[in-house]
Amino acid sequence: MAQIREILVLHHSHLDVGYTHSQPIIWEMQREFIDQALTLLADTSGFSGPSQPKWTCEVTGPLLHWLDDARDADAERFRTFVRQGRIGICAMQYNTTPLSSAELLSRQLGPTRELRSRLGARISTAIQHDVNGVPWPFADLLIDAGVELLLMGVNIDHGHAVRPRPGVFQWKAPSGRRLLVMNGNAYTMFDQILRTWERSLSSMQAGLGEYAAHLQALEYPHDFLYLTTTNPPEAWDNSPPNPWVAGLIREWNEKVKDPLIRYVTPEELLARLRRIPPSLLPQLEGDWTDYWSFGNGASAYETAISRQARFSLEAAEMLQASRRDAPGASRQRVSREAWEKLSLYCEHTWTYWDPAPENPPTRAQSQLKGAFAHESRELAEYLLIDQLETLAGNFPQSARPDQLLIVNPSSRARSVNVRLPAAWLAPGKRLRVQRFAWSSQREGREKGPAYGPVEVPPFGWKRIPIAGLAPAKTSSLVRIDEHGTEAVIRSPFHTLRCDTATGRILGLRDEILGWDVLAPGAQQGEPSFFEPVRERPDPGVDGSRNAIYERDLEKERLDRDCWKTDWKAERQGPARLVSCTASRDEDSVSLVRELSVPGLDLVRQRITLSAETDAIELEATLYKQDHAAPEALYFAFPLNLPAGWRGHFDSAGVPLELDAEQLPESCRGWMSVDTFAALHAGALCATLVCRDSTLVQPSGFSFGRVSRRVPRPAAPLLLAWPLNNYWNTNYPLSQPGIIRLTWGFLTSAAFEAADVMTRAREFLQPAIVHPAAGAPGEGSLLLVEGRGVLVNHVKPAADGNGILVRLVNVGDGNSAARLRPGGFRVRSAWVCGTLEDDRSPLPVVDGMAEVTLSPRLLTLVRLCGE
Repeated sequence: MAQIREILVLHHSHLDVGYTHSQPIIWEMQREFIDQALTLLADTSGFSGPSQPKWTCEVTGPLLHWLDDARDADAERFRTFVRQGRIGICAMQYNTTPLSSAELLSRQLGPTRELRSRLGARISTAIQHDVNGVPWPFADLLIDAGVELLLMGVNIDHGHAVRPRPGVFQWKAPSGRRLLVMNGNAYTMFDQILRTWERSLSSMQAGLGEYAAHLQALEYPHDFLYLTTTNPPEAWDNSPPNPWVAGLIREWNEKVKDPLIRYVTPEELLARLRRIPPSLLPQLEGDWTDYWSFGNGASAYETAISRQARFSLEAAEMLQASRRDAPGASRQRVSREAWEKLSLYCEHTWTYWDPAPENPPTRAQSQLKGAFAHESRELAEYLLIDQLETLAGNFPQSARPDQLLIVNPSSRARSVNVRLPAAWLAPGKRLRVQRFAWSSQREGREKGPAYGPVEVPPFGWKRIPIAGLAPAKTSSLVRIDEHGTEAVIRSPFHTLRCDTATGRILGLRDEILGWDVLAPGAQQGEPSFFEPVRERPDPGVDGSRNAIYERDLEKERLDRDCWKTDWKAERQGPARLVSCTASRDEDSVSLVRELSVPGLDLVRQRITLSAETDAIELEATLYKQDHAAPEALYFAFPLNLPAGWRGHFDSAGVPLELDAEQLPESCRGWMSVDTFAALHAGALCATLVCRDSTLVQPSGFSFGRVSRRVPRPAAPLLLAWPLNNYWNTNYPLSQPGIIRLTWGFLTSAAFEAADVMTRAREFLQPAIVHPAAGAPGEGSLLLVEGRGVLVNHVKPAADGNGILVRLVNVGDGNSAARLRPGGFRVRSAWVCGTLEDDRSPLPVVDGMAEVTLSPRLLTLVRLCGE
């Protein structure tokens, strides 16, 4: 081990949007912290170089709020300290979670462009504190935003840290480029290791001596130690600047001197790390899969609402981008607000630090957090309906519409049966305001008689006369067979058998492949297909949350987590069957069962097979009881695959392989996926598409086991994991009421990334139906050609210059793509960076832009029309 010659200290406030105080108070306190930081820097201007305090804006969210109200003189003082190297700014807007899509992650970085210009700041670093990881594709988004260094400060409470830690490594992004990573200790560790709250040099020396022994055991190779300071023990999070620590550091450097303690900004830390020869730094690649993502299951209803908001925003922006006119100022404001609320929901703080439901701060913060999802969803629905109204040619007031608008926002052609609510066909006037009622628009589409089918091309739309619609014919391709207590529902793609006396699924067969999808054990007492399982710490052993993780700060200080990996679980399937029936409509058949499950009043499930699509739709309505004791709910998918199977999952829009493309010691037992998780072997593949609930466990009940590698036994048990309340802080302990969730289930011959992701996105982006008054017609929103090329997002450019299309090539080699908006020919095109800055021009041939896409690199393209 090299001798530690200096300690580099980064001083900041860790932003939790909630947790310590309610969300509105947090924003006001964070404004004050920046004011206090300016005062601290001014008051210590006479301190000598290393001891002179510096301040880091950990994330840009609080800084943006501060700048909104800052006096000109204060803004100038801030700029002066930036120029002097005494204030650093990092690029992320919030500390975020895997709920963030590629678009949300890009928007996280968006403010850096303005801040660089406005404040003269370089902003070439980013911080993710507390959270246990970030999606792998984010590395490329950071690089393309001009970020050279990612500082991670993982908190291992209910988590685990990637190694080496503390350490520096090069993170190889999906594109193959390298991002420098300072894999530092959790924030506040300068205070914890040196016991700064005791305000004693001898305590600091003793603490540093103990930690030096830990570094020696790790064979730590560097002659510096990087640590961060906030203001504990009173304020670990949302903390003001700490002048007492500034005094201690000055006193240490004057009296103890060895090692030197030096305040640094992130830019100075980057400069110090650049002095290490790259050949001496380990190179790691893969997804930084987040242990903390299991907390999403503590707010299942709101998370489902946030997902609805995301998909509506994506559809609205695609519709807007297909038009020649730019959105007006009010629409831009609504769009910014909708995305901002969604980003705040995906931020890593959910509720009060003591989440007992009876606590007034818990109730307030939980309501305010959930409001982000609801507000985002409502604004997204407004934007989507507004775009549909324009495309439909509707008037503010008119007679009954005589046309129907059908939009296909996915990349595959569709044959659509449309269902028209009776209200759409009744005589009488129609008002634009009526069509903005969310419940009638969203829920009404699933009611009423079916008409069709209507063929709609990829990324296409049609306006057709209602009078010309023929009632949908009852398909002979789906049917129900009943034999005693066994009900069988069939489609051209699957056959599903159920014991109607118990509600248990007896078998699922892929008729195309001749594959019995369910593991044999599913018929022998093990959980069967889509069967609910309630889990809790075994009350006969230890029914508390401490049975799984019992925190010890002294252990965590030395990076030893406190998981009890042999914890005893009690797992219970359905207590009894309430009802089980089979039903059908014009083009699908469903099995509907109601089950009594411990911890819930009822679970109502619908399993639907369709004549038109091979996707099996799985719906669950949970009538959840009010339980604050630790518990989890799963839905089981036992798969008939041999040992040694492989798995893939979608992380921020890029398909990744389990284990092979995950950082060593990142989370293996569970993950929050962007759209899907797939297990496969040879020519057999099963995929779970996650629409409303993103948590999965790929290989059986794994929470708290902390595996270094995903086990690969024969007959693996894939688990959807919609609910849990295992956290003892930050996340709600109870979520009673009605929770409606939907998944898709796909089977296929082998795993082919482009096919699986296309089918998953098709399930997540159903055809949109809207009443219309305009003349019949049809058109395209987007044209894209290219092998293995998928569209991740489409939106109007923020500067009004054309539209932006984010593409990803999910193949193994370069792929040539051609694209143009549906509504106009391309005049010029550019590859852009994450911040929508033009990087390199693209050739345009016959009105289509041509671009060569590297494998798995999220690539942003600007298209400008003729």
